[in-house]
Amino acid sequence: MSSLRSKMKMFVSPIAALAMIVSGLAVATAVPANAATRTLTIHYNRTASDYTGWNLWTWNDVATAGQANFTGEDAFGKVAVIDVTADGATVGFLFRSTEDWGTAVKDEAAGVGDRSVTLNPFGNTEIWMLQGDATAYDYNPKGRAVRIHYKRTAGDYTGWNLWTWNDVDGTGYADGMRHFTGADSFGAIATFPVTADGSGIGFLFRSTEDWGTAVKDEAAGVGDRQANLNPTGNLTEIWMLQGDATAYTSNPDVIVKTDQTIRPFVKKGVKVFKKVTFPMLTTDGTKVKWKSLNPAICVVAGRNYIIGVRPGVCNLEANAPGTAGLNPLVGYKRTITVRA
Repeated sequence: MSSLRSKMKMFVSPIAALAMIVSGLAVATAVPANAATRTLTIHYNRTASDYTGWNLWTWNDVATAGQANFTGEDAFGKVAVIDVTADGATVGFLFRSTEDWGTAVKDEAAGVGDRSVTLNPFGNTEIWMLQGDATAYDYNPKGRAVRIHYKRTAGDYTGWNLWTWNDVDGTGYADGMRHFTGADSFGAIATFPVTADGSGIGFLFRSTEDWGTAVKDEAAGVGDRQANLNPTGNLTEIWMLQGDATAYTSNPDVIVKTDQTIRPFVKKGVKVFKKVTFPMLTTDGTKVKWKSLNPAICVVAGRNYIIGVRPGVCNLEANAPGTAGLNPLVGYKRTITVRA
């Protein structure tokens, strides 16, 4: 199987490539951002499949603002392909039931009919829209997909693409190649379909489409990556760092801080003019500073020595600073009885 994949990497049949262009299956493949024409492909699904009369109204970074018609259909619903400007960033659009604004009904989500989408800076953009849902999905929400976020240290994404294998739905793509379909603050994004019952995918990042000159992003000398697919949802999302083989299931740039606490301890009382020691560290090893809320009954010496002043119940609280991965400990409450 690996030998077959290697051969596929090295050869793209001219006949197969021509067939894809003629059949229109290459619509989803992104093109360089400096290409003469960029497009936005919108797939639209209506619950009752009642598409008669329906069309789009578009604005912002489209080649021609105004009405746009559906020009095709697939298993999901109707399809419209709209030309966008070469350097465009966003497109606004809405779905309406007729060309007559006087009688047109808009498809609304939470009372709002206007939709918008951020365009793929690397090439063409493809989205899927559901009736009554404002979300511009970058995958078919009725199928399964994987979304890979990729971060290069120097932000140099020009020419870079992916090669994929295993449980990947290759419909409409040549030889397992995937272009990036979007971007965010983390880096480039590639979203593509996977098989209905697939459990995992293999992929690699390469600097160009030409295997003869392509440089692979390697981790410890190995360029191939692996990722398990989400067994319960229709979208698997992972984050990848240059030179790192780990498929992170959350953004590794975002540190999720945890709360601190103090280990359980038994210190119920202290005598007047005597001292007792409270914990000096949180369970995460951060230094604690204790404070008396009733200094007439007890006081704190140093960070954690509690000294009785006169009989009564003394309330104390502990605080500890936070760290890169820990929330600060604030106002941890404790009481102690001061005896004569």
